[in-house]
Amino acid sequence: VLGRTYVNVDLSTVEGIEKASDWELASSGMADVVFSPHLNQIAEKLLDGQHKGRMFVLLIHPCVREFKRFRHRRKMELLHHGKGLITNENSEEGNGDILSMSYTAYSKSHLVEDNWMTRTILDKPRESYPELTSEDMHAAKELLRIKAIIGLYDDILGAIRHYSRYFGWDGFGSGENISERAVKCFEKSVLEGMKREVEEDELMTAVIASGSGLNQESLETPFITAQEEETREGSMAWENILERNRFDLELYLYGQKLYSYQVGLN
Repeated sequence: VLGRTYVNVDLSTVEGIEKASDWELASSGMADVVFSPHLNQIAEKLLDGQHKGRMFVLLIHPCVREFKRFRHRRKMELLHHGKGLITNENSEEGNGDILSMSYTAYSKSHLVEDNWMTRTILDKPRESYPELTSEDMHAAKELLRIKAIIGLYDDILGAIRHYSRYFGWDGFGSGENISERAVKCFEKSVLEGMKREVEEDELMTAVIASGSGLNQESLETPFITAQEEETREGSMAWENILERNRFDLELYLYGQKLYSYQVGLN
């Protein structure tokens, strides 16, 4: 696809990981890199003493993450159904659909994640572990420190160079000159993806605001950048999300320090 080779298995689901395990994906040599939110299942089902992995992560501020999730949900609802089908059960603004939700209403709803990053790293879903502890925070930090190559979404091009140097994608580890061409190729792909994401978000915002639905006319309308005042740091939506993600914020700030340290070692 687009000049790249992929293995046809979905590691974003537990079922897909089981399938990859049946295929013996790690020992097959078919994949050099895998992406999945299910870290513990990947470690248990795919990796072993002979086929080890090295975790690399791209950390994002928990509020920015939740705002992006909100926009993604709205986009999926608009594309698939033409109207929102996820009810806003806990919002003070009533039972509106997700397309008519403001960021503030979303931040008060049951749709906002509770310390998703910390829970994912520790494999502690809220259903089984309603409350996290200071011991959990310490364990999550140690896992990042010992196991992870850190990148930051806010410095995504720097993260690419960090990953490239560590994994040898730039040729430096094998004694070759750094392949600026390879690194620039990575950077171009990421920037194109980010540009496409911004354009799609702007289009969805314009379509939702107009109420016209997603049609040929809306696709040909110039992108409109909304004044997303609700998403600014310190806003009510920002503070509501932080209230549910204190552990994730602390882990993110710790990750920033780890990133600076790791980059300094290169």
